[in-house]
Amino acid sequence: AHARMEQDYFGRADALVTQVLKSGEHGGYGMSTAQFAARYVPDMNAILGLRDALFDEGRARGEAMHTEQRRTVSVMLGMTGLHIALIVLGLYLMRRRVIKPLGRATEALEAMRENRCVPLVAPVPGDEIAAVFDGIAALQAQHQERAALEAERDKLIERLRVQSSTDFLTTLPNRRAFFEAAEAELARARRHGYGLVLLLLDVDHFKRINDTRGHAAGDRAL
Repeated sequence: AHARMEQDYFGRADALVTQVLKSGEHGGYGMSTAQFAARYVPDMNAILGLRDALFDEGRARGEAMHTEQRRTVSVMLGMTGLHIALIVLGLYLMRRRVIKPLGRATEALEAMRENRCVPLVAPVPGDEIAAVFDGIAALQAQHQERAALEAERDKLIERLRVQSSTDFLTTLPNRRAFFEAAEAELARARRHGYGLVLLLLDVDHFKRINDTRGHAAGDRAL
């Protein structure tokens, strides 16, 4: 998807813009706005393709990590059950070294399920329960890393969404965004039975600005 975006958007589309800019320096662009849009807009689909590819990849990674964590938690709960059975038959020392640490471990696991992080108190070095705490600490690290990856993925998806629906020069919503909003408003109007008004504003003789002042001045005017 990245290679396609480099080829389509930063290749053909960028070359088209360069061509139009060079033509504009000589007083004519060689094509109409509709012709330019017909050639330029389809190449922007490569950006959406990259966004979808990144989203699918992030979702696949998240699901794989979720499955692995569930498997690890199941193993940890099995170990916890074994320790509890031994504690029932053990002495006060077993209770002091196993039951209380397991209570903290359970709290940490429940906190991870609720997207919270509970600091773990290290058990006695060399104690049997130390391995359990190491496993939970590893789970906490993986959980935090996954949350960071998901947040970064969401930011990237939002950035790509904004770029795909925003004009890069004026930062105003582009044609795609207009049609999406228009379809929503039309559907709402039909549902509630009220009319709509469309107001169109045009910059009179804007071509004269580009012809007399240059394309850069036209960009600044926009």
